[in-house]
Amino acid sequence: MTTTSKETTTPLQLSLYEAARWYSLIDAVNIVGDKCDDRKISFDTVELKPLELLKYVNVMSDTVYNKLLNGNLL
Repeated sequence: MTTTSKETTTPLQLSLYEAARWYSLIDAVNIVGDKCDDRKISFDTVELKPLELLKYVNVMSDTVYNKLLNGNLL
């Protein structure tokens, strides 16, 4: 929660499916990071391909959603 002198904001409320898509995106970036570590190259030098990341998110979202729904991912 962020507090300023006059305002207080609350955390963003996500649907379970939105959370699954964010989780899938984080997973995709972590996979790229692991590949960088394996090849001993800096993650900062890698050009991420947004369309490839989106494809991964689209493919994995339903699987992650079902795992979240069944409590198998937490």
